[in-house]
Amino acid sequence: MNTIITGGADISVRLSETTCIWIETKKTLEDFKEGQAIGELFLINKLHLTNAMTVLTDCNDNWIIYFFMKIKDEQYIVTSRINIHHTTLAIIKQFVLEEG
Repeated sequence: MNTIITGGADISVRLSETTCIWIETKKTLEDFKEGQAIGELFLINKLHLTNAMTVLTDCNDNWIIYFFMKIKDEQYIVTSRINIHHTTLAIIKQFVLEEG
């Protein structure tokens, strides 16, 4: 089943039946809309019942990642701001390996 989200993520990667990463790219840090990225995270999680991650980035040195983490039957949104793209890509890779 394909889902079209108008104005949604610029890059959508479905890595398996259980893991999906959506990357929202913006030209500048001032263009970042964190509410939109968090909303996309909830939407992916609700529609596809996947292990979802959204990433907000300018594709340079401004990256914010969001994903759900469950601790003792409580679910939390994890947010991390990272200014080194190599570190962010390593976190995304680890998320895929652990969740996928």
